[in-house]
Amino acid sequence: MIIASAVIRETTSVISAAALPACVREPPAGAEERAVGHFEPRRLIDMEREYVARMIQHCGGDREKAAAELGIPLAQLARMLDS
Repeated sequence: MIIASAVIRETTSVISAAALPACVREPPAGAEERAVGHFEPRRLIDMEREYVARMIQHCGGDREKAAAELGIPLAQLARMLDS
């Protein structure tokens, strides 16, 4: 619908940004701050451990299924959680 209305509004053969609604041309208020401003440096090993734990939770607690989803052996999954 957005493109269709831009085609109608545009007077040339090329759709310019000016023909698009403001909600498409401009990011929502605070979007840049959320994208750039909220960064907490963390160790990669901690992020990896959290990701593995969340995958296990996603798999209903089934570690074998989580390992398969991650494409790693079950023993490696266990080591990642212990490190």
